[in-house]
Amino acid sequence: MKKQIPFRQILRSLATTFLLCGLTVWARAGEAPRLLKEIGISYTYSGSNPSYFVRLGTRAVFVASIDGLSSSWVVSDGTAAGTKVLKTFSNAAGFQTAGAAGGDNLAFCLNLVPGGFEVWKTDGSEVGTVRAFTSGELQFNHAWQPEIAMAGDQLIFSALSGGSMALWATDGTLGGTRKLRAYTFVTRLKTVANQVYFAGDDGTHGNEPWRTDGTPAGTVLVHDVDSLSSGGVARGSNPDAFTLSNGLVYFLAIRAVEGAVKPEIWATDGSSAATRLIFRSTGHSFLSRFATLGAETFFVAPHEETPGFLPINGKLLATNGSA
Repeated sequence: MKKQIPFRQILRSLATTFLLCGLTVWARAGEAPRLLKEIGISYTYSGSNPSYFVRLGTRAVFVASIDGLSSSWVVSDGTAAGTKVLKTFSNAAGFQTAGAAGGDNLAFCLNLVPGGFEVWKTDGSEVGTVRAFTSGELQFNHAWQPEIAMAGDQLIFSALSGGSMALWATDGTLGGTRKLRAYTFVTRLKTVANQVYFAGDDGTHGNEPWRTDGTPAGTVLVHDVDSLSSGGVARGSNPDAFTLSNGLVYFLAIRAVEGAVKPEIWATDGSSAATRLIFRSTGHSFLSRFATLGAETFFVAPHEETPGFLPINGKLLATNGSA
C-alpha cells in the first residue's frame, strides 16, 4: 500500500530536487525520491527536522537539528556522501535561525541572538563558513518572521534601526552593510533573476510592488497599482507572489474599481510604463499563486460566487503575458 506524505518544502537545484517530507530529507534526480541521509540521532524518533532550504550553485544548504538540542547548517549535493555539516550552533546561547538565502556562489543564514542578530555566510565548505558580522544596532520586529532574499551575491533584508523600518543590503561584511531605503512596512521579498521584488509601503504610495538590485539608486517603485486613497491615506494594492515567467514578473494585487474590490494579476518587466493588468477576477476570493510551463503561466481563478459563500471549485487559466 502506498502512503501519501505531504511535502513541506521543495527545492529544485539544477540536476537534483530536494524534498522535505515529514521530518526527513529526500532527494530525486530523474528517478523516484529516495531518503537522502539520516542526519538526526535515532533515539528521538523525530528526525532532524530540516528547514530553510536554499540553493548554493548546484547544491542545497539547509538547517537541521543533529542532536535535538542544537541547530546545524548542512550542505548537500544530493548524495549521502556529499551531505555534510558545515557549522553547529548552540540553541542554549539564544540561537534561532530566522531566515536563509542562497545564490550561485554564496549562501547566507540569519540568526537571532540576544541583543541583536548574526549573519553567517558560506561557500559550501567548512573553512568558508564564517560569521560575517554581528549587529546590535539593527533589530527585528518579533511580531513577524524576518524575510531575506538574494540580489546577485548580496543579501537583502528588512530590519528596524532606532524603531524605524528599512530595507538593507550586505555583501557579508559589516562595512558592506548599508541602508537602501526607509519604509513603514516591508514584506514578501522574492529573488527574481538578479534582483529582489517586494511589497513595500514608503508612506506615500501605500503597500505597492518595489524592486532592488542591492543599491539605493536601484531600489525603485515598480508601479503604483492602486493610486487612490481612503481618508487621505494611500490604500496600496498589497502585491504578492512575484513570479518570473517568459521574461515578465507576474504578481497578485487587490484593487478597488468603481467600488468593487477584486483580486487581480499584473505583469511587469520592472518598469512602470510596461506594468499592465492581465486579469481581474469576477469573484471575491483570492486567486491562486502561479505555476509556469514554457512560455505560459497558469493560475486558478474562482467561478462566479454567491455573496457570502466561498467558491466550491475554480477554473484553470493560462496567460502568455498579454491582457
